[in-house]
Amino acid sequence: MKKLALGVKSFEEIRDAKNDFVYVDKTKYIVEFAEGCRVIVFSRPPHFGKTLLVSTLENLFSGKKELFKGLYIYDKWNWQKTYPVIKIDFSDAQITTRESLEKFLSNLMSSIAKENGITLISGSSGMKFSELIQRLSEIKKQKVVILVDDCDNALWSNLKNPEDLEAVQMALGRFFQIVKSCDADIHFVLIMNVLKIIFSGIFSGFNNYTDETLDEKFSAICGYTQEELEKYFKDYIGALAKNYSWSKEKTLEAIKFWYGGYSWDGK
Repeated sequence: MKKLALGVKSFEEIRDAKNDFVYVDKTKYIVEFAEGCRVIVFSRPPHFGKTLLVSTLENLFSGKKELFKGLYIYDKWNWQKTYPVIKIDFSDAQITTRESLEKFLSNLMSSIAKENGITLISGSSGMKFSELIQRLSEIKKQKVVILVDDCDNALWSNLKNPEDLEAVQMALGRFFQIVKSCDADIHFVLIMNVLKIIFSGIFSGFNNYTDETLDEKFSAICGYTQEELEKYFKDYIGALAKNYSWSKEKTLEAIKFWYGGYSWDGK
């Protein structure tokens, strides 16, 4: 049996042949997702594949064609075009104040710039973000892709601290306004989060986005459908049934009882 990629969030690592991991092909959704709206906000629960989706898009826009061999998208994507990617991952960020948010974003912008041979001269994180977008587009001769993962993690630690929460919200709002002002140099933006409600007030000055959370076209882009469960995990379902001396039907019902119930299209 192929191995389960437990705790592995990197598309590149999962698709590495030597690891022999199960990969549920979501690229039939991803091709439309990536070629649809230019600025997308998307919400899904924790541990639902958001980071893997971001990683998949990062590798896709970077043109790593070999990783997609055998997948739906392989012969449906223009591999001649590659895009510089700015990935902002808030998942491990320790943000409790506006100052810690500024430090995190400022250091990250400088780090990405350095990786691309760019020296930023701007001071604040927002100005560095703007400068980085423009310089990457200029140097790479292509518009920039921006991928933001676990964005609301920057707010969770302040939920019981209204003053700090408001300050961090305002600072995030100003930072994301850069996306709108740099529109001419941007190809695609995805902002992933858990709860939409926690973003109240952040996007007041950043209104050129589309919320695709409940779009039925992308209802199965994260998580597993019944069909995918039975197709990709057939051997594991069989092993589980054998272990408990259950029928396949009883095993599937047990899995559904414990893990089923999520729906974004009402079906």
